[in-house]
Amino acid sequence: MPARSRKKTKRKATTRSQVLRLRDRRLAWGVGLAGLLALVFVVAGVWPYWQLSGRFRSLPERQPSRLYARAFRLTVGQRLAADDLVARLARLHYSPAGEAGLTPGTYRASASAVSIGRRPPPPAATDAGLLVVELASGKVARLLLDERPVSEAALDPPLLATFYGPELLEQRPVPLDRIPGDVARAVLAAEDAGFFEHPGISATGVLRAFWTNLRGGEIRQGGSTVTQQLAKNLYLSAERTVTRKLREALLAMMLEWRYSKEEILEAYLNQIFWGRSGSANLIGIGAAAWAHLGKRVEELDLADGALLAGMIHAPASTSPVRNPEAARARRDFVLDRLVDLRWVEPEAAEAAKAEPLPTTEIVLTRRIAPYYATAAAEEAAVRFGVDSLADAGLTLLGTLDLDDQEAAEAAVAAGLEEL
Repeated sequence: MPARSRKKTKRKATTRSQVLRLRDRRLAWGVGLAGLLALVFVVAGVWPYWQLSGRFRSLPERQPSRLYARAFRLTVGQRLAADDLVARLARLHYSPAGEAGLTPGTYRASASAVSIGRRPPPPAATDAGLLVVELASGKVARLLLDERPVSEAALDPPLLATFYGPELLEQRPVPLDRIPGDVARAVLAAEDAGFFEHPGISATGVLRAFWTNLRGGEIRQGGSTVTQQLAKNLYLSAERTVTRKLREALLAMMLEWRYSKEEILEAYLNQIFWGRSGSANLIGIGAAAWAHLGKRVEELDLADGALLAGMIHAPASTSPVRNPEAARARRDFVLDRLVDLRWVEPEAAEAAKAEPLPTTEIVLTRRIAPYYATAAAEEAAVRFGVDSLADAGLTLLGTLDLDDQEAAEAAVAAGLEEL
């Protein structure tokens, strides 16, 4: 073979080898880049999803422990006046029955009888049901529990103390099937009317918020669905940036893929921030209903649900006690929204608008007999092997009689004045 042909063949072989090496290098770079992108996806998406799922599953477990005093007991033949019994019910945050009749947390009183719709009690305390106390000559003449004569009965045990963790979270988780339908609908009307139709994000809501707000590089307007709000509360920080909004949307779609709409709505209603009571943060509708209205969730009506739903956007500025005008305006807005959505009848909404706003709030962080509460906590730690009652979700039924406690405190105060 001539020398020139051998050189040309050698150059072709060299060129082909260089092309193959370049192709292999590009392939290696491509595989490496794909691996890097996969790692980024795991870190940015799957890992937060695992964390989010863990926090979602642990939601019902986080609530403070509570210590109760001895329940006031009623017996046939006991000396008792109707006014005294009504005063005790008021201390337990019972209210006079309305047109709906006797429901848990309400009573109807006359000089000769007091009918009480008792609340579901703390575990192992008393039985709920309709209790009728018939009175004659300043004594208990007869007791009827669900129309059956009984020799004795008890009221709710009074709350003495609540043991919070360092975050001071007041939580009272409630299953969705125990939340009145009008209340759940009011929340959706206020926050996310299309909740059962969208896949976790509302395209129109997000685009509207982005169009309004992204010129300055941050989020100033909402557009978040219930699922996005839940994802933000469980995992993300409070910063208002475009990046956080995108992560919020991604996590919301992951939640929708993993959980049912009912599970997401229940978690949202039990996780949303509803203001403060004293130094405690009210988390979820159970805590909000008790602190703002003095009611358990099962006792809430349409007006209550609209009031609480209206507070979600800004709990402090729409408090019915501190800012009744704003609270009423928000409540009525939610009621009108429910009518527009055809979720309630106009007559029901107008009746709810006529309901008065609550005038007092319950300070949940106040402790009665604090020394007794401390001693009870120490004893519980020894007897039950509990390191801390904070966020342990325990119910402690104490033996302290509040009447005796108040009498002792009054005697000490009177004695100190004489010194």
